[in-house]
Amino acid sequence: MKRILCLLLMGFMLCSLVSCSGESGNLVIVSGELDGVDDGFIISIGSTKGRLFHSIQTDTVVNGRFRFTFIDSLDWAKPMNIVGKSDRVSMTSVDVWIVPGARIEVKGEGKIVSSWVISSDIPEQVEQSAYNICTRGNDGIIEKAMMEIDFYYDEIGRSQGRRSDLRASIDSLYTIVDSVKVDAIMAEINLMDANRTYSALWMKKLEEYASSFRRMNLDDAYIEKMMSMYESMSDELRQSDAGLTIKTGLYPPKELQAGDEIIDADMWDVDGKMHRLEYYKGKYLLLDFWSIGCPSCLASFQEMREITSEYSESLTIVGISSDSKEVWERASNEKGITWISLNDLKGDKGIRFDYGIRAIPYYVLVSPDGKVITSWAGYGDGVIRHKIKEYME
Repeated sequence: MKRILCLLLMGFMLCSLVSCSGESGNLVIVSGELDGVDDGFIISIGSTKGRLFHSIQTDTVVNGRFRFTFIDSLDWAKPMNIVGKSDRVSMTSVDVWIVPGARIEVKGEGKIVSSWVISSDIPEQVEQSAYNICTRGNDGIIEKAMMEIDFYYDEIGRSQGRRSDLRASIDSLYTIVDSVKVDAIMAEINLMDANRTYSALWMKKLEEYASSFRRMNLDDAYIEKMMSMYESMSDELRQSDAGLTIKTGLYPPKELQAGDEIIDADMWDVDGKMHRLEYYKGKYLLLDFWSIGCPSCLASFQEMREITSEYSESLTIVGISSDSKEVWERASNEKGITWISLNDLKGDKGIRFDYGIRAIPYYVLVSPDGKVITSWAGYGDGVIRHKIKEYME
């Protein structure tokens, strides 16, 4: 009996040790040492999605120190944010990369969190820190300006007679912020151009700036640098979600005009066979860009079936779906599609983007030699038949 109890106890102790060892291997420790920060300054760590910050742990500065300890079981590097806020300071942040078992040190002076220095041996953090360093001066100017803006907004509530002057000061500060943000972006683009790492962080930044540069006052030289970076990417990276988004931002399509050559692409049917539009030259071609979530697209299907039968000798209809593979295959079977049903499996970032399509259903009527005759968006009873009679008969 004692032997059994001893064995059970040893087993329990062994399990406990394994459990503790597993947890310690996943334990993340973030410790901070700050100068010029009063006790009571609140520090949080968490993740940002869109404009929302989701805190996983919070600490308060005491004697210039703070500390986070938590378990991370996901075995890859991931970005998080350290943010700080007190009654007199708006929330400011610095990027930090986390992996299971990481020990991360934070050193800083003052309450401008973006100026704090993050130290760890995580490769992504080393790369992130290089970007932080090259924009640190810009971030400091921006955050000081934002603090002043918050102060002036508070003053507006207390000073009824000075509202116009205070709003003018706020507008002036926002102009400064916008200008300094552009300077920071240009500094990062220069660094990205000089160090083409093609890492997840590098791709994320190029994706962000390629998608938003048209809203900024960026010099053409920096746009050309982004284009050069995109052109230097591998085919695999270009076909990734980030790569397709970068392409979408840098090379917005021009709407095809009558007489233009159609844009082609590799597409697949529900049996997995690859098709290209050039295969259908010699007859008129009607391209139908659609999605299962578009009621007007579905409403057109009966007329499409009729036209497919009536014009089988002179017209080929090709439906091009932007749905996921599973949704498109199911819809092709369930909705009784009798014409050619294809998908490039790139959603709205593939051939649909190349045609400049903003709304569906969208139709392109093509001549037998592969040139655009006409195109239009939307569906109403008899519209497709009317277009075909107008241009084909």
